[in-house]
Amino acid sequence: MRILDTSDIHLRDKKPRCRLETEEEWYSFQEQVLQSIYGTALDEEVDAITIIGDIFHKPKSSQRLEQMFISNMTGSIPVYIMPGQHDLPGHSFENVKDSSFGVIWEHALASADKSKDSFGILPMDVLFQWEEFQFHEIKGSPRNSLDEDVLCVHRLITPQDKPLPNVVSQTPLELLKEFPDLRMILAGDYHWGHEAELDDRWVFVAGCIMIQASDFKDYTPSVLIIDIDPNSIKYKRVPIYNRPEMITDDHIVDQEKRDKEIESAIEMIKTEEEMDISFEENVRSEIRHKDMPEQVKSEIEIIMGW
Repeated sequence: MRILDTSDIHLRDKKPRCRLETEEEWYSFQEQVLQSIYGTALDEEVDAITIIGDIFHKPKSSQRLEQMFISNMTGSIPVYIMPGQHDLPGHSFENVKDSSFGVIWEHALASADKSKDSFGILPMDVLFQWEEFQFHEIKGSPRNSLDEDVLCVHRLITPQDKPLPNVVSQTPLELLKEFPDLRMILAGDYHWGHEAELDDRWVFVAGCIMIQASDFKDYTPSVLIIDIDPNSIKYKRVPIYNRPEMITDDHIVDQEKRDKEIESAIEMIKTEEEMDISFEENVRSEIRHKDMPEQVKSEIEIIMGW
């Protein structure tokens, strides 16, 4: 069995602040990423594609994105999907019919009923049972037709040396100890791809497939190509279509500048010698007479509730 594993696509209608594309270019970029995933699967001659949750960034996206996913993930290779917390309203599968993932799910169910020999998007609900984790029933555990010793979970699995404070998460070794009878676990949710091995048992975290935050500007999105046979598990990472030149952190620099200007303006108000009895009037006077950017004045007015 040879699979292409990915997760955390986060298709979204509104482009992230860190991207320089126009809104239309952003749609085009997302479609090219989907095409790159499926094209890589064809090139690598895999038997199946697994998408381990968070196909969409919000539970309900536009019909354009729904159709984009369906059209680009339907072909000669079966694509197995499961939801993540971003896909489900209220983080509950009970609400799946009110989501874009639910549209894909219904399409998958309809396609699966047409012919046993047809390929396309397949619902993982014929493959897994739901389990509780992070207090939400958003995680899937397939003991599936891909391999009876494979588990797929949408859980926050951090690298071994990077536990997250104040967040419910697990390391790969903790996950392997929880499921001691499994050869391989495929995990979504954590956006930095990584993998770990213990006694020839593996945890693979595919990582995010599109850069949507400026602190990922040096990250290279990739998919996992995993070969599973009775005696061994082998893998490699293959980079996916990416446009690193379209990532910017200007919005962060601008925000830091505005924060400093607001702090400076507040400090001026606090140290002004001629102070009115009303703090609110003092603030109004300062923003009327002090030379400060209009955006800073506007943000002070928001803070004051004017």
